[in-house]
Amino acid sequence: MKRKEMKRIVVVLAAVGLMAASAAAEDMWDPPWDVTGPGTTYQVWDFTEDPDAPHIVDNPYGDPSIEWPGLVDYQNPVEGPYGDVGVWHIGGPGTEPQPVTIWVPNDPDENEVKHIQWQITSTGSPTPTGNQPGVTVPDPSNPGGPGIPPSGGVSHPTHPHGNTNLPNGWYQYAGYIDIIPNPEGEWITFEFVPCTYIEQIVIHTECTPEPATLSLLALGGLLTLVRRRR
Repeated sequence: MKRKEMKRIVVVLAAVGLMAASAAAEDMWDPPWDVTGPGTTYQVWDFTEDPDAPHIVDNPYGDPSIEWPGLVDYQNPVEGPYGDVGVWHIGGPGTEPQPVTIWVPNDPDENEVKHIQWQITSTGSPTPTGNQPGVTVPDPSNPGGPGIPPSGGVSHPTHPHGNTNLPNGWYQYAGYIDIIPNPEGEWITFEFVPCTYIEQIVIHTECTPEPATLSLLALGGLLTLVRRRR
């Protein structure tokens, strides 16, 4: 999981009771699955108050983390979409995109697919070159080594709210990622050009059981219903 010339910011688990109060207004889109269901996670980095720790972490499988490029600094206050906010500022010379990488732990049991919805509130696109976010997963043959492409591939279904204009020159970007099968965790890499401000990052995920597992769950529910009727 080591990456050169980056700062790793380890996530500190937030109390569940802070979840409703801490969510910022730009966490606008619910994912198309039950966010309270099994195999789901939720993590929010909101930089309006604390530049290091997320405001919300609901991930039973481990601690997510975020890696910033070397040329990054925290600025507060900056005029945000709805007033003054604290932000991460992506620095660097020229216009070469800088990577921001997020690690999300998953359900360790192999499931058919890992669904991800990401949302980012910033002054510039997290995909400025037009490429989709990069995704790598741990290499089973080299634990602790660099990530590799998922064995079953990655897709990026179209999100209905991919780019939303906010006040004061800000935007809210959103997208979907599907990984087959779900790995033990994944690195999601976004890119930002220098002089971009980032105010919030939101990641929802879900690991979907294989069809056989779903059939067993449905059969179990049917048997329970029959017993109740008897």
